[in-house]
Amino acid sequence: AVAGVGYGGYSASSTWFDADSDGLLDLFVANYLQVDVSDYRICHEPATTGAKLAIPCPPWTYPGDPDRFYRNLGDGRFADETVDRGIAAVDAAHGLGVVVGDFDADGDVDLYVANDADLNHLWMNDGEGQFEELGLLAGTAVNADGAREAGMGVAAGDVTGDGLPELFVTNYFAETNTLYRNEGTYFVDGTASAKLAGPSINYTGFGLGFADFNNDTLLDLYVANGRVGRNNKAIVQSDIFAEPNQLFVGESAGRFTEAILAGGTDPTLIENSRSAAFGDYDNDGDVDVVIVNNGGTARLLRNRSGASSKSFRMRVLDRSGRDAIGAMVGMRQGPTWQWRCVGTSYSYLSSNEPFVHFGLGRDAVDGIVVKWPSGTEQAFDVGSIPLPQTTSGVTHLNEGSRR
Repeated sequence: AVAGVGYGGYSASSTWFDADSDGLLDLFVANYLQVDVSDYRICHEPATTGAKLAIPCPPWTYPGDPDRFYRNLGDGRFADETVDRGIAAVDAAHGLGVVVGDFDADGDVDLYVANDADLNHLWMNDGEGQFEELGLLAGTAVNADGAREAGMGVAAGDVTGDGLPELFVTNYFAETNTLYRNEGTYFVDGTASAKLAGPSINYTGFGLGFADFNNDTLLDLYVANGRVGRNNKAIVQSDIFAEPNQLFVGESAGRFTEAILAGGTDPTLIENSRSAAFGDYDNDGDVDVVIVNNGGTARLLRNRSGASSKSFRMRVLDRSGRDAIGAMVGMRQGPTWQWRCVGTSYSYLSSNEPFVHFGLGRDAVDGIVVKWPSGTEQAFDVGSIPLPQTTSGVTHLNEGSRR
């Protein structure tokens, strides 16, 4: 409260980012719904699914809770500028996931919010820290059928290799998760063409993340699943809400194939998963995953790819020495570019490693470019960048310097 961010609502996710390019990280908070413990309601599934089961009521039982924007004043305090910045211009929704990125490649940081059973919100930044909600116009508010979905988690990643980040949202059982392919000035629902629709339709997705798990230069996708209702026959008798998590291996042209081992583990873990956080915890050159399960044991999934592959890990810092949240980092090998988004706040109720990770495959690094949140673009002299000699090494890229 002393810092000015003491709003007492039902907050779900948040992200730091520099909205107005003043070198200070501002705060956006996605809020879920307005509920009082004295008015908490319990719903029941129909008897056709067996004995009636008490479950949380659907989000539309309660009104949505407005999201909040807090401007960093630079002295440890923040000002609630939700109205001034345009965030209050739309009706309150049921926000669960939030991710930042330069979604229209205009040199500033935008926001995307996954809303539960509401229109998803795409907040486009005008470069001065003023926002306009363009989800419906841009094609990210609903799926290809024009239907609202139960947006849970969200992540951004350039799966097509054109330097523009796609958006991926996890949804409820029978809806499929949704991949919004970035076409520059608008998005299209590319879930089916990416081969991600069929594998997700029977599950409820929550945490997720794009990463090159096998260091082959292509982004892969991990999704944590778990039910909130008893939709069909239990997969395992010990937990009627348990579902297998899923690992999708990236192919060319932005397509994916589900790994034969569900979730990439042997034996398959079938649990009621929620959060998923990503980072190379053991510094062996590959991205690991931490899973938080609802009412169960957390899992650390250690990636074994690093010993047989090459990678490059960078920390990208702006002129203030802070993580350049929202920057796009490009690495060239021959004629081919890989692009990564800088950010820690994605997935579902998770915080992730601040580094960007590139799988190198078999090729050397020929070029590095950073599109900074300040609106500038900087090419780095690869010869001046000390590439790590071990998998645990991290290279720092500093805005305005040669390295």
